Amino acid sequence: MAVDEHSERECRERARKKMSRVLIAWELGSGWGHIVPALPLVERLRSRGHQVVFAMHDISRAALGEAAGAECIKCPSLGGPLANQFPFTADYSQVLFNVGFGDAEVLRGVEGWSKLLEERRPDFVLCDHSPTALLALRATGIKRALIGIGFCCPPPSAFESPLLEDQPVAWDLRRDEAVILANANWVLKVLGCAPLARMVELFTEVDEIFLTTFAELDHFPRRGTPRYYGALTSRLGAPVEWPDVPFPKVFVYTRDFPALEGLLHYISRSQLSAIVYSEEPRPTVRQATVGEIRFPDRAFDLAHVASTCDLAITNGNHGTTSAILLAGKPVLVIPTVTEQYMLGQRVEALGGGGLARPDDLDAVIGGLLGVLRDGTFSAAARRFQMRYAHINSDDTAPRIVDRIEQLVGC
Repeated sequence: MAVDEHSERECRERARKKMSRVLIAWELGSGWGHIVPALPLVERLRSRGHQVVFAMHDISRAALGEAAGAECIKCPSLGGPLANQFPFTADYSQVLFNVGFGDAEVLRGVEGWSKLLEERRPDFVLCDHSPTALLALRATGIKRALIGIGFCCPPPSAFESPLLEDQPVAWDLRRDEAVILANANWVLKVLGCAPLARMVELFTEVDEIFLTTFAELDHFPRRGTPRYYGALTSRLGAPVEWPDVPFPKVFVYTRDFPALEGLLHYISRSQLSAIVYSEEPRPTVRQATVGEIRFPDRAFDLAHVASTCDLAITNGNHGTTSAILLAGKPVLVIPTVTEQYMLGQRVEALGGGGLARPDDLDAVIGGLLGVLRDGTFSAAARRFQMRYAHINSDDTAPRIVDRIEQLVGC
């Protein structure tokens, strides 16, 4: 039997059984922030009899997706090396420029998504930070949705103003958008699709937008009146034991940054205890003289750490930062990229923590002590916790799956 004939027969069989094939597309980003939120969705979809294919940016995470019941494959790559022209992106057009939209020939690699969609024939596609998958989907009749935190679901304002609220406009935003729009429309012409009038249409002309965040932590606070589903979480690992010393507990979840080693040396000499987790090589720390630091080397229960720490230090990654605030604990954000700085600004506006530059050790230590000693930060974090105490993260995945089933007619 020919491949196309087999696929058509399989599609008819799924329709007869009211089953659907859902493709989850994840093509940008790293770490746990995209795989962990997908796991409860995979589990819920599978429990209702749907097939799930997870096209992953980082296939090394496949074991987690497979354990939840998904078929995990590597997502398609673009047609050449990405031009990282903007190390610190000032607007969303520059974000897209860096990930392939700045070069039409590179962007033509989107045909890899077209081939995957033709082979897999999904009934529905969930796009988590997957702009080139969205581009390919415009040439199909497949229902699609955005899912993710605010940064991954840009509204019109993302293309109309700087990403950072305190940054003056010193360049032509329309010129930035014109470059990537022309490249995207050239690819759409190759695919036989109508052109985009504005780049934001790629993200708004979808069947649904699942914003898995909270209004206060939306990277784009001037979004309008969207529906927020709350954070998707999945428990991995076991509880960790804090050092057995009577000192405040500091949870540090971070990638390397210039002031990190100095920060850890300060903690080791102070009346503080810390759990430090990083997927990068362990930072060097002199032998502790007062405080104590532990470095877990395996997955741990984030909810347990959040509930037992006194404060956390993060780079501004949404999953960990929101988990800490939902536990009623304050956060010091030390961002290393624009997206993280944006979330740090939201944490500051919320009052639930501080923000410090990654290359300024004095500011980092000052921020740590300020968040630890000033009770207003903890009070704001507790208010955030109480505001969302009624939201059970275990209910978020079923609500999203309910909506997917409505859209595909199950």
